Amino acid sequence: MRLPYIAAVAGLLLANISSFGQSGAMSKANGFYNKLDYFEASQIYIDLLGSGEDDSKMKLRLADCFYQIGDSENAEKYYSKVIEEPEAKSDDIYQYSQSLKENGKYDKSDTYMDKFTLMDDDDDDSRADLFQLNKSYLEDIENLGPFYEVSAAKFNSADKDFGGYVLNDKIYFVSNRRNRMMVSRSHNWDGSEYLDIYCIDKQEGSKVKRLRRSTNSKFHEGPLCFSPDGQRVYFTRNNILKGKSRRDEDGIQNLKLYTALIDEDGKLTEELELNINSNDYSVGHPTISSDGKTIYFVSNMPGGFGGADIYKGEIDSNGDIQHVRNLGSSINTEGQEMFPWIDNDKNLYFSSDGHVGLGGLDVFVASLLSNGEIGFVLNAGTPVNSKKDDFGFIISQSQNSGYLSSNRKGGKGDDDIYLVKVIRDFDFGVILNGTIADSDSKEILPGAIIRLLDANGSIVFSTISDEKGNYAIPLNRDEEYVVSVEKIGYTASNKDISMNEIPSDVNEIKKDFVLDGSAEFSLQTMVTNAKTGEPLEGVRMVITNNVTGDVVDYTTSSTGDYSKELYNTKLSDKLNYTLELSKEGFRPATLNYDSEFTKSGVYSIYAQMNPLEFVLSELGTETMLEINAIYFDLNSSLLSTEAKQKLDVIVKVMNANPELKIELGSHTDCRQTKQYNLWLSQKRADNSANYIMKRISKPERITFRGYGESRLLNDCECEPIDDSNCPEVSHQENRRTEFRVLNPGSLRIKNNSPNSFGLK
Repeated sequence: MRLPYIAAVAGLLLANISSFGQSGAMSKANGFYNKLDYFEASQIYIDLLGSGEDDSKMKLRLADCFYQIGDSENAEKYYSKVIEEPEAKSDDIYQYSQSLKENGKYDKSDTYMDKFTLMDDDDDDSRADLFQLNKSYLEDIENLGPFYEVSAAKFNSADKDFGGYVLNDKIYFVSNRRNRMMVSRSHNWDGSEYLDIYCIDKQEGSKVKRLRRSTNSKFHEGPLCFSPDGQRVYFTRNNILKGKSRRDEDGIQNLKLYTALIDEDGKLTEELELNINSNDYSVGHPTISSDGKTIYFVSNMPGGFGGADIYKGEIDSNGDIQHVRNLGSSINTEGQEMFPWIDNDKNLYFSSDGHVGLGGLDVFVASLLSNGEIGFVLNAGTPVNSKKDDFGFIISQSQNSGYLSSNRKGGKGDDDIYLVKVIRDFDFGVILNGTIADSDSKEILPGAIIRLLDANGSIVFSTISDEKGNYAIPLNRDEEYVVSVEKIGYTASNKDISMNEIPSDVNEIKKDFVLDGSAEFSLQTMVTNAKTGEPLEGVRMVITNNVTGDVVDYTTSSTGDYSKELYNTKLSDKLNYTLELSKEGFRPATLNYDSEFTKSGVYSIYAQMNPLEFVLSELGTETMLEINAIYFDLNSSLLSTEAKQKLDVIVKVMNANPELKIELGSHTDCRQTKQYNLWLSQKRADNSANYIMKRISKPERITFRGYGESRLLNDCECEPIDDSNCPEVSHQENRRTEFRVLNPGSLRIKNNSPNSFGLK
């Protein structure tokens, strides 16, 4: 069901192409296309193939038509002809990728999702971020295991059927199966009949009945839901008044929500239009909370994230909907989020083609926190989800059965209804949630990166705070965790979480983070051994600021470095330092450092420094370890075979030298946003570190960090125009993970990694 039932159009009869010529046909097709009449538009575009009007733009529109009506095979066919043309935009790349996924071509789909991420026109499409966060989605979904058994309902037809709304002894559903009207009522999005509400008794052998005319109009009805007391129904219908359709200024007939009472005979009376409706956008797909006080619904009203979003509102004593608000980026994406359903346990089920799934619309489950906010979102797994559209998930009040709708292969018709039997409950574990804020201003901080590390220091989950600064992470009981929060311009914050201290009846933990802002400018240096390249511990550094006269007397730690945030500093300020370095057994050194603040960032003295020379006796014949940087493909954090071979060498040496400690620093090229590049570099650091930590004793000997694009090795910068003319080989130099020895023990190290501390 690619058709989202969030907008509808009434049809016109299609004239033969020869009756108005190619130019007129193209104009007619584009008119249908702009009014969302994808079926009618596609028929004309097909006739125009090979004509003088045939070009890349037309083929992209034809592919989009097939995508919108759910024909993934033809969508892939026509996208593939022009997807590399300049006319192909990021949305075309995305839809081509999704068509490939629906056709079971996951590897190729992922390749084009990587390209979509790079082409993201606005640099903030959440679908790109979600994909990069969930690149192992196939394995992750498979590892969930089944939560349900699924079997086809016996009352399906050869047409569209979806729903499964139970009231007393009847099952209500929505269908466009043929009726006895004298006039064909075609809905031109995909050329099918309009939807009506039907019901069937639960007992075996009962007949399907269409609700009487006073409820079913001559346009769409459904989806729907019932109030918890069973006295009222809420349902979706085309925008009509006194039997006539009403359209917005673009000619689109939107959807509206209605409510009606249900009498003792099951008849619907006193229909009312809800106050949240508009002629300018659609409202539909209702579900009501178990206390009857909150309605969740779908709308494409202005101010959303894109496509259809899920909203909620409060139902007042008069039945009006108040305090409507979008559920936010934890649920909604630039794609389609539809068919919400809330159960007795306050889990919210919904379908989405923006979250990462198996193909088309997938069913997801979101836990609702005690404050009403969205907790963790989980894919419902197989067999609920398939390569095709899976939607309309409904769970019964008893929580042991329900219904699912899908256009998967093997069904009786277009969309079919499936019976669902619960075989095990969703277990979100304990949800850790909270808000990220600035420690001084108390303002919320969206876009902070939150990572969950287990007792071994391995990353088990990562997420990004939403537009309200909120985050949610699932935890297992009886585990020890560290939560790390980072954001560009702020000092990282860590908190220990001991699940052994959490009572068994607690399912939610709240921990807020406040981050200290870092200065716009900072100074950094590192002292190394001239012969080995090792950082030097115990070096006395007397740093004199020749502009202010301030003096810092500092002794290096095992990392050999020194950094200082420079507050009250602005662009064009001068800096002039004298550094006097001394350590027993080493020749002392003095360095003068002059520079000017020309841009925000880290100013590295290390690049201009002559390292202290080793003057004591030779180290002997200890094993030499050569550490080379590993490199990544564009927009990827996956480890190549060559990278794993290099990491295997480090694993072998670290297992043979239990005191050896290494730091990993991962980097990106300059393309994409700084925030995205920071996240991507952290994923590269995570993957590199996890690979080693799983294979060595005392994995805490590995430390790791992502630096984004802040430490480029060449002049391939993209700021401020977010573009670079550098050749790909130069960008490749920056897409790396480097290694720095923090404690060599008795090992002699040769480090062939590029300088990881210079900002160029």
